[in-house]
Amino acid sequence: MNRCGKTRRGYAYAACDKATPGLALRDPARSMAEWEHSYVQLLEVTKRALGLRFAQLPHRTFALGVSNGGYVARILAERHADEIDGAVDWEGVHWDSEGEHLLKTLPEWVAGFAAYARAQGAERSRLRERLVELGLPPGAERHWAIYHQMYWLVTLWLYGRNLDPDWPTFALPWSNDWLQDPADLASYPADERASCVASRIRPIANTGRIGAPLITVAGNWDCLLPFAHHQAAYTAKVAAAGCAHLHRLYEIDRGNHVDGLLRLDRGDEQPVLPYFEAAFTRLERWVERGEEPPPSGLYRAVDVLAGGAELYADTNLEA
Repeated sequence: MNRCGKTRRGYAYAACDKATPGLALRDPARSMAEWEHSYVQLLEVTKRALGLRFAQLPHRTFALGVSNGGYVARILAERHADEIDGAVDWEGVHWDSEGEHLLKTLPEWVAGFAAYARAQGAERSRLRERLVELGLPPGAERHWAIYHQMYWLVTLWLYGRNLDPDWPTFALPWSNDWLQDPADLASYPADERASCVASRIRPIANTGRIGAPLITVAGNWDCLLPFAHHQAAYTAKVAAAGCAHLHRLYEIDRGNHVDGLLRLDRGDEQPVLPYFEAAFTRLERWVERGEEPPPSGLYRAVDVLAGGAELYADTNLEA
């Protein structure tokens, strides 16, 4: 989903997903700071290419992103508002040197889940409550094992290589052995390494000082980026910067980080993609017509957010 192009009505847009920026994290010699500059250059190249192809520059430019890409969309709205007309971030990663960032939360989840998975009865219930206290959403427990195997371990290693490459385990190549015994990764001493990590986060940290309209969409059952730590915390930062009038936060009830998991076990969850599309429609109306989008808040039905617009995304995952 890393693409730029010409949308309906002649917009240029940059859509960036979680995977493409993440590829650079495997190389400790590279930096997350590259993402900002790479996407600014991508926007510039795309505008020139569209100008050559259609003999006119696009009259609107939007940035859309999911996860790591949501972080990029926020950074563009904060630092390059003159390059875009608005942005939508879907469950963007929030980086704050003093906040509950991923190098703080992931080691505790990895260690806590390993104990939880082995436990029985009352001890298992106690460990579940502890994981909930650490930020994992209650109600989405059936996904915790998948997140542990597919996201928490590799995400901890990837971000660790970039933000704390001097810690010995992060300097090692990825090992599938960690999937069976995550003790080495789970032993990361986040408190001890806090000042070192903070110094590397500060240059890439979100400020909340947005200069272009920004809509955030995220599920409150996100098992990778807890809503409170990433979405609510970022929204508070935007408000503290005096920019709340340019921001909306749509909390999607029972939405998790990965819509694809719902194909395996839908339960009573709902996909977030339709809300993401509805948010983009609302952003277009905001920028094009001056039509204020709905207020921030909890949304349980996409029709409310879509406001009558026909969406391409479908809440029926079997379609």
